[in-house]
Amino acid sequence: MSLQSCRSSVLFKVCNHGMFISHSPADGFQDCLAKHSYNESKCRAQVDALYDCCNSFYSRYGDEAKSASCPQANLLRLKMKQRTEEASKR
Repeated sequence: MSLQSCRSSVLFKVCNHGMFISHSPADGFQDCLAKHSYNESKCRAQVDALYDCCNSFYSRYGDEAKSASCPQANLLRLKMKQRTEEASKR
């Protein structure tokens, strides 16, 4: 995931309501992964924020929209469903 492409993408604008801020959900995700030796389980909140952002992106622009920061819409929804089911088992 390219942080620069996320900052300049439509995804960044959707998730931040068109306002410039210093960090997007993709930034937080990348920062957390680097801090925790790329252990995704230590970055659950950041992953959830990125997935929520991506879901908003697809809701606004349709499932065929493209973003370097997001998985394909159908895979995103599957992953979100799996994460919700996993969380409910805890």
